[in-house]
Amino acid sequence: MGPRTPRCHRLCVQSTKSGMGQPIIFATLGTFLIDNVIYADEGLQERHLGGGGLWAAAGARIWLPLKDVFLSARGSRDGIPEDMVKELRAISSIILDEYLWLQTGTDSDSILQSETKYKARIRSFRHLNPRPFSILQSFPSTSPVHTAKYLHFCCSPEDLSTSLEHISTYQTRPVVVYEPMPISCTPSRLDALKRVLPSVNIFSPNHEEIGMFLSESYGDEDTPEDIRRRVERLTRVYHDYGAKSIVVRAGAQGSYVSNMDPAFGKVGCSWLPAYWTSDEALQVKNTTGAGNSFLGGLCAGMNREENDVVRAAAYGSVSASFAIQQAEVPIFGHSEDGAETWNGEHPRDRLRRYL
Repeated sequence: MGPRTPRCHRLCVQSTKSGMGQPIIFATLGTFLIDNVIYADEGLQERHLGGGGLWAAAGARIWLPLKDVFLSARGSRDGIPEDMVKELRAISSIILDEYLWLQTGTDSDSILQSETKYKARIRSFRHLNPRPFSILQSFPSTSPVHTAKYLHFCCSPEDLSTSLEHISTYQTRPVVVYEPMPISCTPSRLDALKRVLPSVNIFSPNHEEIGMFLSESYGDEDTPEDIRRRVERLTRVYHDYGAKSIVVRAGAQGSYVSNMDPAFGKVGCSWLPAYWTSDEALQVKNTTGAGNSFLGGLCAGMNREENDVVRAAAYGSVSASFAIQQAEVPIFGHSEDGAETWNGEHPRDRLRRYL
């Protein structure tokens, strides 16, 4: 007999818990990884769950039932520390018991890991064991990802194009929310972006990424007003490229919604503030994952608000407000009446205050 090849299988494909064959609300094809965070100046190191997919799923999960959030992770479950398993179970029932890709056999099959280093106020990031991003064609036909009402992508325009080809075979088309990967926001990929934008329902770069495709960047002396004017100007450019609805995540400046699709509410443009004000800066501990969480919350909000993208952005702002209160994903719990809480609060209470 020759050497054994690595195994790759899925646990409990016919799961009654996920309602196999029944539509779900939200699925993300973003990454799931373990982030090794290094604070070089302090000589400290931490490990956290991370990845754009994980944060997006967390942002959606704040509003949606456990069974309606799909997140896929490739790698060996043995590579996930037990203290992190509990966090995962709070975010998606479809990650560990049902649709986690389990692989054993080689080091390359381990859970995706990254290194984030902070040194002299400079942040660097790299994948320690890089691999191709997920596309819809890589999932079996029985996967709930194909039934999702809202699909979140965080990838290059080329990878999105491949998944869009698969979506064209669906009987019911999902709402496609596209967040470009920062590394793919280059002028060389602008043509590829132009080709996919007409098939994207919600295009959501952040305030820096929206300029990177066009070789535009911010200077150290740019004021908040400069940032807002540039976002508004560049948004018009992307509408000319075929984008229907654009949501720009602008950090402390909030978010800018420019909607030209009547199917997603009133046609027009508006700024929404960030949840935490400058007077509440102590609430902001770590902004990693805030933008991804915003988009998960946005999708959940669209589901609740009949696809009104402006009202949905308020849900995104609340999801981001939970994400930035700590380095890890928000802490899941229950109140005395049995209702779910995150960081000790009901999301609906924050939404009420925000609106």
